[in-house]
Amino acid sequence: MELLHNLLQFLLEQMNYNIEFIYNKYGDEFKQSSSDFDKKGETPRQFEIYKKYEEIIESDLQDFCKINKYDRFEDLILDIQHILDTSSKDDIIEELELFENEENIFAILEPSPDDIVNIIVDLSSYTTFSTIMRNKCSCESSNSDCESYEDSGKDTDSESDENNNSHNKLKINNYIDE
Repeated sequence: MELLHNLLQFLLEQMNYNIEFIYNKYGDEFKQSSSDFDKKGETPRQFEIYKKYEEIIESDLQDFCKINKYDRFEDLILDIQHILDTSSKDDIIEELELFENEENIFAILEPSPDDIVNIIVDLSSYTTFSTIMRNKCSCESSNSDCESYEDSGKDTDSESDENNNSHNKLKINNYIDE
């Protein structure tokens, strides 16, 4: 279960940076009025941009494998499958035991391994990507409150962020055309 939590946390951290990078480079491609979007839908170019994003996610997964000492991506998948296969039965027994004590309500609400895998899949989907990009465009065009909101959430420890960002820029530039 710890593996799934670590994978989700890793991908969320990378996603935040990757979306920002893609948005800065291709955000204009997602600027459509609501009526234009309702009439025409999403464009082939938007889907092409998503495919670039998908390549970045694949690279992130390879990085996660290296960090966690997996020789192959397939080995990670096998471990995840093993967690999913074994945890279902164990979780049911554990949840039944937790119901006996009313103080354990928060432990009962913890996401299952299946839930975590579904979150990871949903976060990397085209629908989620497109929605985030459109919301960023909408936020940008509606007012500057969104900018001040984003600025208020930034970490003040910028040295480690700069090192991480420069590493990510190098990695991402391998997948993005200039």
